[in-house]
Amino acid sequence: MDALVSDVMIPGHRSGLPEGLRDFGVSVAAAALDSFWDDKVHLLSSAERAGIERAVPKRQREIIAGRVLAQALLRRFGRAGVEVPRREDRCPEWPMGLVGSITHTDTVCAVALGQVASVRALGIDLEAREPLDTDVWPLLCRPSEQERALRSPEPGIWIRWMFCAKEAYYKAQFPHTGRFIEARELEVRLDPERGRFSVGFADAPGAGPADRPFLSGTGLLTASDTSLGAAWIVEADTGARAGGIGTAGFK
Repeated sequence: MDALVSDVMIPGHRSGLPEGLRDFGVSVAAAALDSFWDDKVHLLSSAERAGIERAVPKRQREIIAGRVLAQALLRRFGRAGVEVPRREDRCPEWPMGLVGSITHTDTVCAVALGQVASVRALGIDLEAREPLDTDVWPLLCRPSEQERALRSPEPGIWIRWMFCAKEAYYKAQFPHTGRFIEARELEVRLDPERGRFSVGFADAPGAGPADRPFLSGTGLLTASDTSLGAAWIVEADTGARAGGIGTAGFK
């Protein structure tokens, strides 16, 4: 199968995701998201393609590419032939002992996979490097975040990057907590020079007991001329202690 999709595969260092993921033992697979995938549904197992016929063509490409890339990573981890179906909450059902995340833009699909022995939770997000219109800023960011964006060279890009970071955190915690979080509930601080971001709940009551382990994580950032990337990683040995890059309730 790897040979079949080799023409659309993108090297990991060009995936748009932070290269620092490999420091946590996380592997990445990425591919161009184009018409190549339109006739590749046969590469999925029956469980993986359940319900795909009800999706619009664009969504079908995303599902097929995500599962095929996941299969490629599973082979690297010695788990060839293992399915990645969707749970009832629409999250991927990763095999026992592994944790992963899938993201896509209109042009790229990427998957990250790690072992739970070292990574407790993992979330990734990619966004096109395009400014967000000011009318959506209040829906995604708090006033303090908007003020910081206005001090940046490209405010609309900064807002999208903050949203990207929030998405990465959300996708790391949701499979474990089942908690739906509005973007405005979170406040992020971007540190592009270090390639890091922090995240916290902005208002009381803010983080509850179920959230706190996932705030003790590391936020990674990256950017290229065409994309913005973020990842949130909670290491297996830090999930129960406070501290780390992310801190709850900062202002």
